[in-house]
Amino acid sequence: RSETLLAYLANQPNVDGIRFVPWKSVGDLDPADYLVIDEAQDVLDETAPGMIDRLVKGGSSQGNWLICMDKNSQSNLAGSFSDSTLKIMDNFKTTSVDIPVNCRNTLLILNQTKWATGADMGIRGIGDGPSVTWQSVNDIKSEAALLESHLKKLLMEERLEPKQITVLVLNSRHNPLNHISDALRNRIKEINPKLVENWNERPITWSDVPTFKGLENIAICVVGGRELNELRSPINSLYVAMSRAQAFLWIATTEVLGDLVRTRSGVNE
Repeated sequence: RSETLLAYLANQPNVDGIRFVPWKSVGDLDPADYLVIDEAQDVLDETAPGMIDRLVKGGSSQGNWLICMDKNSQSNLAGSFSDSTLKIMDNFKTTSVDIPVNCRNTLLILNQTKWATGADMGIRGIGDGPSVTWQSVNDIKSEAALLESHLKKLLMEERLEPKQITVLVLNSRHNPLNHISDALRNRIKEINPKLVENWNERPITWSDVPTFKGLENIAICVVGGRELNELRSPINSLYVAMSRAQAFLWIATTEVLGDLVRTRSGVNE
């Protein structure tokens, strides 16, 4: 479903001959020799079995297809998902593969994300790393000031390149980037399909959470944790945001976000 993720994949090496098509545009495609549906938790609704049957040579029962998904922790952010549809597709599969090893996050990020969201993230992680920071914030202007300070720390003390930093906004109506200094704000660009075509040349980036699904970065700053009841699934949004970080994870913790985590984890204080 994500045109941003598709643009990123289409610019990877050794993909000649592969068509990268958003789900909204697959209706007019000729059947493929091999069909791969990534982020399938966003598209497996009641209409999906019939669509898949038409999209691959041999149909669902005889064709070659692969469905990749995380229905537990990444659903209900974009599109729709139906358990009954998954059961239908289960009737045609020949192999089911779980991925038990986490190959993106440090052990500290993995454990903090598990604790905060209850997600099953596999085991091991990719080694040790910096501590996860839960930064308490009050109003949005103080959140912006603390975010700006942290971004400068990542650039000047941790010596990260701008392209290694992404700000993820849980609720885009409460984006603290609108309140940081113009000098820094002008260096931060919103993720979009055109930008990811030149992924290695990108500046500091920001995105809402659904748009960034499937992508990752060295350092992630999670902000905008206000009026989370407006989100389709606040806990899944937090999971996706936290799990995008490879090494550095900083979370602006509003009272609302703190309450969400405490309620889920069973912590009272």
